[in-house]
Amino acid sequence: MLLRGFLIAGLLFAAFGSIRQGGSSVFSQPIPTCRPAQLTLSSVSEGAAGGSVREVFRWRNRSTAACVLQGYPRVQLLDAHHRALPTVVLHVAGYLTPLTPVRIVRLNRDGAAFFSLEWGDNPPVGSHCVVSRYVLLIPPGTSSPQPSGGWAERWPICGLYLNVSPVASKAFYY
Repeated sequence: MLLRGFLIAGLLFAAFGSIRQGGSSVFSQPIPTCRPAQLTLSSVSEGAAGGSVREVFRWRNRSTAACVLQGYPRVQLLDAHHRALPTVVLHVAGYLTPLTPVRIVRLNRDGAAFFSLEWGDNPPVGSHCVVSRYVLLIPPGTSSPQPSGGWAERWPICGLYLNVSPVASKAFYY
């Protein structure tokens, strides 16, 4: 009978996640998704090999509140006048980017999440490269039209694709 009582108490705790302490219940609060205003964006490395270019980016939590990121950043190539260019985004292993599982990344104060972009820089025979002056990078899980940062570079994007990794707690270097 005592075992049955512990089993029921364990099931209730697992279902509701609360502990009675001094007449009050303590519930663990979910950590919210990072908002663009909490984050700063920077490039931490870039490299090229075999007709591919990869750049690794970091979002750092500049607020005092913890937040989480999960999934793939949204990416849009822009021309010199900030107009959208055709952008094909892939979520696959690339020549320079390993296949990475999607995980929840918790960013405490000054915590960081990393992701990479990879693209081709040699045009196939008979085609040309689209030159993107800017790339718009929006954190995963946010619906705000205000991105946490655009990255200004003159990127020749060949093959019209960008391979984007999910955010991760560590940067990938080769």
